[in-house]
Amino acid sequence: MFTTNLIYGTPELLSKDWYIRVDMSKYLSYIIDTLNHDTSISDLLDPAEKINTLLEKKGLK
Repeated sequence: MFTTNLIYGTPELLSKDWYIRVDMSKYLSYIIDTLNHDTSISDLLDPAEKINTLLEKKGLK
């Protein structure tokens, strides 16, 4: 199970082998910074560019 570090996880949950906590701090800071500059967050929400960059990096595109 994946959850973000933006919620509280009990020590019992955090100790489970099947539990993975995903760090979203970087992306939340991007959203806050973008909103503080009165610009659209749509580019942050669209994963297409990041996926294409990763595919090119791996030589798959």
